[in-house]
Amino acid sequence: MRAQYEFAVGLGLTIEGDSATLRQFDREYGAASAVSRIDAGVEVDFTGDTSDRSGATRVGGYKTMRWRTTLSAPTDAVIGARIQVAGRPRGFARTLVQGYFIEPLLSVAAARGDSVLLPAAAFRDGAGAIVVLGRSGSGKTSLSMHALALGGPVFGDDQVIIDSAGACRSFARRLRLYPDLRERVPVAYAKLPRGTRVQLGVRRFVRAVSRGAIAPSLAVPISIFGQSSQPDPAPITRVILLERAVVPGDLRTEPATVAEAVSRALGLLREQREHLLLAGGGPWREALVDTERQEEQLLEAAFKGASTRRIVVPSPLVGDAIGHVAEAVGLFAQPARH
Repeated sequence: MRAQYEFAVGLGLTIEGDSATLRQFDREYGAASAVSRIDAGVEVDFTGDTSDRSGATRVGGYKTMRWRTTLSAPTDAVIGARIQVAGRPRGFARTLVQGYFIEPLLSVAAARGDSVLLPAAAFRDGAGAIVVLGRSGSGKTSLSMHALALGGPVFGDDQVIIDSAGACRSFARRLRLYPDLRERVPVAYAKLPRGTRVQLGVRRFVRAVSRGAIAPSLAVPISIFGQSSQPDPAPITRVILLERAVVPGDLRTEPATVAEAVSRALGLLREQREHLLLAGGGPWREALVDTERQEEQLLEAAFKGASTRRIVVPSPLVGDAIGHVAEAVGLFAQPARH
């Protein structure tokens, strides 16, 4: 069984697997589902033994889950991966390899087409886009939930596409809600359907019982907050470097340069591709250096002329703190008018 997704012209993904695998990825990428045949940049096979494919193989796992990944050569016209997952919960294992391998492979395919699949949040602001760069836990998703709850257009909370023209556009993927949403973004938590709040409550319980060792997110469609379509692509007018305060303190803003923004973006891409690098070895190491060089040029052109700021997010990020961060970022303070 096969499913295919087209995120942008020339950036396609095909998935082969059993019905459970395809259902999961249809929930994840369904907004980009393609009916007619596409030219896939990445092909991922969940159906068989990884030992029958030439290429680099790596075995990994997390707690009760295991996976075995074999990559094609980075020079192949279509980048391929054959993945076996085992253990329980199987769906969470597929989610992990999605983040460790599938989306990093898509980022390599994106660079081949002169675009960047960037680990960032982004918001439509008038005729332009605000791109927010930050490591996991810095507040990107909280900002996205806050904007959505107030009716603002969001390109994505964790992945966006910077296209060959330097415009920001959506990457069709579900949002990630975390168990502490009620404390971090109460206005967004209040807008969730009751069933979703119950699911988050279960995750809060798991996090408490495991003393924080297990804190699974909840993937939901962006439409849960009422956004029915993707914002139109827009040129980047602001770039925000988001950082969490190491010790409790107030929000702080300071100037930053385009060079710092590009460096931060490349660092985030490097972190995202860490598992890909470990699995691929020498040939992939060389290919990723070339990929990063191309991404650097694309990002420099896209960020050129944008207003660039660094914002140190207060700690802890609770109550109305995220509202103050949104104000510092430059997001609207009132619900958008339609």
